[in-house]
Amino acid sequence: MKMTLIRLLAIILFVVLALATGSVVAYALIMVDAGHGGSDPGAVANGYNEKDLNLSSALKLVEELEKLGYETSMTRNADVYVSLSDRAARSNAAGATVFVSIHQNAAKSADAAGVEVYYCPGSYYGSKLAARTVDYICQATGQRNRGAKEASFYVLRNTDAVAILVECGFLTNSSEAALLADPVFQRKQAAAIARAIDDFLREDYCPGMPHARLSAPTFALLGPRPNVFTLTWAPYNTPDASITAYDVEYAPPGGSWRDLFSSPTTQTAHSFRGTAGASYWFRVRALDTSETPGPYSPAVRVTVPSDQGVFRYSYSWRTYYSATRYFGSARYAYRKGAYATYAFKNAKEVYLITTKAPFYGRAKIYVNGVYVRTIDLYAPKGQYRVPIRVLSYSSPTSGTLKVVMAGTKSAASTGYRIEIDGVAVR
Repeated sequence: MKMTLIRLLAIILFVVLALATGSVVAYALIMVDAGHGGSDPGAVANGYNEKDLNLSSALKLVEELEKLGYETSMTRNADVYVSLSDRAARSNAAGATVFVSIHQNAAKSADAAGVEVYYCPGSYYGSKLAARTVDYICQATGQRNRGAKEASFYVLRNTDAVAILVECGFLTNSSEAALLADPVFQRKQAAAIARAIDDFLREDYCPGMPHARLSAPTFALLGPRPNVFTLTWAPYNTPDASITAYDVEYAPPGGSWRDLFSSPTTQTAHSFRGTAGASYWFRVRALDTSETPGPYSPAVRVTVPSDQGVFRYSYSWRTYYSATRYFGSARYAYRKGAYATYAFKNAKEVYLITTKAPFYGRAKIYVNGVYVRTIDLYAPKGQYRVPIRVLSYSSPTSGTLKVVMAGTKSAASTGYRIEIDGVAVR
C-alpha cells in the first residue's frame, strides 16, 4: 500500500522506539535468570563463586538481547537470594517468551571442560533452542560442545516460556575458569546466546503457522494530532497469499490485552491515539485461509511523548502558545541559569523535544546533578518539535533530568533563548 504523508513524516522526523542500532525489529520478552545468588554461592572453585560469574554474564546477555531489540527482565540483578519457585513465578507473571538461566558447571575431574545446555524433557521448542545455543556458543568461543541435554530442573519444568539452562563452562577446570571470569569472554558468550535466541524466534518458533510482526511505532510530531502514532505490520516467514486477515490487540497502562481491531490483508497500518506520557503494548497475529490464527507476535511497547507540562520550572520561564508546538504550547527562557527538571523512570533513552531557530542559544544537560552535555538550539530557519536524545543508558535507569539555560550561543545566532516543548522516554 502507498505510504501516507503522515507515515512519511513520522519516519523522517522521529522514531521514538527505534533501537540504538537503528533496527526496528519487534521484540519478545526474554527472562534472563542469573543462577544462585545471595546466601547460595553455587559452585565454588579456583577462587570463584559461581553466583558472581552468573550475574556478570547475565547482565551482559541482557545488553546483547536489547541491542537486538528484545525486551528483557531479570529474576535478579544483584547479589540476592531468589528461590526457584520465585524465579519461575516471575517469568510466568511477566509473560516471557523465552526463559534462559545462566550457570557455571563443576565436576570432580579438573579436566572436565565445555558447554552444555539443558531443556525440559519433551519440550520440542526447548530442544530446538538448546541445540542452537550450545552450537552458537562453541562456534564463537572454541569451547568443547557437550551438547543439548534433557533435565527436569525446577525452572525448566515450571516456566510457561520456552526454557533453557546454559552451563557456560567448568569452574573446576582452572584454565576454563579463568576464561569464564574474563569480561571479554563473557561478552562473547552472551552475544552468541543472544544470536541463538534471535534466530530461534525468527526461524524455529511455531513453524508452519501464519506469522506477522509489528514494526516499531512511529510518531508524526509535526502532525495535527501529536499524541497519535502509527502501527505497521507485515507477514513474517509466511507468503502473503496464505494470510486472510490480521488481529491486532493492545494493552493500556496497567490493563490486560484487549482487541484493537481485525483487518483485511490489504490493511497493514493503523493510527492510534494515546495519552501523553502513557505506555502501551501491542501485538498482532495472522489468520490463514481456513481462519486458523497463528501465534501472536512479540509484543511492542510504545510510550507517548509528554508535553512541557511535566517539567518543573525555576526562575523566569514563559509560555509560548502556537499550533507549531507539541500540544499547542512550549516554555521558554532568556535568563542565564534558568532551569527545568523532569524525573524519569526506567528509561534507556530520554529525548528533549524542543525548538531550533536563528535566535536560540545553548542549554546544558544534567542528570542527578552531574553535567552531561551542552546542546545548541541554533538553526538558520525555524525547526519545531525537534527530538534531541540527551540521555542514553544500557539498561533501564531512573533519575532527574535538568535543563539549564547556558547563556551562551553560536556565532551565527542572534539570541540566547532556549525552549522546552516536551520529553519522550524509551
